[in-house]
Amino acid sequence: MRRLRTPFAGWTLLLLAAVATALVASRRGPGLDALLGTEVALRTAGEGPIPESELSEVERLQLRPGQAPEDAFLQAGLEPAQVGAALDALAGAVDVRRLRPSDTFLLFRSRQGDLRRVEYEDGRSDSRVVLERAESGFRASVQQKPVERYLQKVQGTVEDNLYLAMQNAGGDAGLVLNFSDLFAWDFDFATDTRRGDRFEMLVETKVVDGSPGGFGRILSGRYLPAGSQEPLEAFYHAWDGGREAGYYLANGRSVRKFFLKSPLNFRRISSGYTTRRFHPIKKQFRPHLGVDYAAPTGTPVVALGNGRVVFRGWKGGFGRTIQVRHNKTYLTQYGHLSRYAKGIRSGGRVKQGQVIGYVGMSGMATGPHLDFRVLQSGHWVNPLHVKGGESEPLPASQREVFAAEVGQLQELMDRLEPGRSVSLDGGEGPVPALALARLDTPSAS
Repeated sequence: MRRLRTPFAGWTLLLLAAVATALVASRRGPGLDALLGTEVALRTAGEGPIPESELSEVERLQLRPGQAPEDAFLQAGLEPAQVGAALDALAGAVDVRRLRPSDTFLLFRSRQGDLRRVEYEDGRSDSRVVLERAESGFRASVQQKPVERYLQKVQGTVEDNLYLAMQNAGGDAGLVLNFSDLFAWDFDFATDTRRGDRFEMLVETKVVDGSPGGFGRILSGRYLPAGSQEPLEAFYHAWDGGREAGYYLANGRSVRKFFLKSPLNFRRISSGYTTRRFHPIKKQFRPHLGVDYAAPTGTPVVALGNGRVVFRGWKGGFGRTIQVRHNKTYLTQYGHLSRYAKGIRSGGRVKQGQVIGYVGMSGMATGPHLDFRVLQSGHWVNPLHVKGGESEPLPASQREVFAAEVGQLQELMDRLEPGRSVSLDGGEGPVPALALARLDTPSAS
């Protein structure tokens, strides 16, 4: 076929674009977004009309709540045989039972309705699954999306609570929980938070395929309680190819302790430990040898430390109760639960921070809350005064590398303005490319 001269190629491309747009408009069905194939159009613009076989219509498809992908594909007008072949290929790459309504499918079809290609994105990963026609059915492949990484500073002051303060600073619910987890062994945000507390952190953010990809790991965090001169600090460090990682103080001591400070996050205490409390149901003064955490029904309850479940069942006025034996000294008790977490049974092992049940008001309770108690050497003690031993410190072989990382992170934390970011592109390791990072990079969020 004779190639057109260059001056006419642009006009040909414009004409083809106009024809293609009219073609889509005339054939547009429900949900049809656009006529794609720009790459094909550019390649063939100087060679004459686009071959009929290379024209594609593209439809964006999202599942409705409770809708099976097979039903959605059939309602989009696909042939049952093609639907079955495409979903068989998709099942080889993802768990189709865990698809969500927010997940997106792009269906590429010929003008005759023949399915040629499917692109699936879940919005939670840095890749997409592509299904392409093969000799027998479809062939699935995973394509990585272009990702830009940043390190962003988030900083704020508590007025009402940490959750609202961090939201005002540009964070989200997940970031609040991740940040509080850094100090869960030393600070109880349900009892110790005060107005004027200050926080700051350096957290990874991503831009995936041109769109914000959310927050990633926190590389360093500080929390300064009001009136205190010594901030709580935590720094992330990974080694052995990422197989070992954790958070440490600047001196290399682990932030982890034998016990967490609280089995719940960001909830108010409605009744504290006391030997004399007026019981709201029995109408008499009785000891209350634990702490009541008021929280909505269904709030997750976590184990304070590693241990073995020695009791799971109904325990009189405590209702649904779990007891965990941690060692010869300590036992923790969690009462008034609405239900137990899956897999929690007497004799089973649990890990620190593992969800073991959910807040409720079973037994004698006037409202949903967790009755939390600690038995120490056979005596019930105030849970707020329990202190646990430290975990293993950073290995000596990592101290020099870690010290250099801490110095970089501390300098950057002090220099970077709140909400600003530095680029991490091209870097490797736990603190990538900080020495080369520009300090004028716009915020990634």
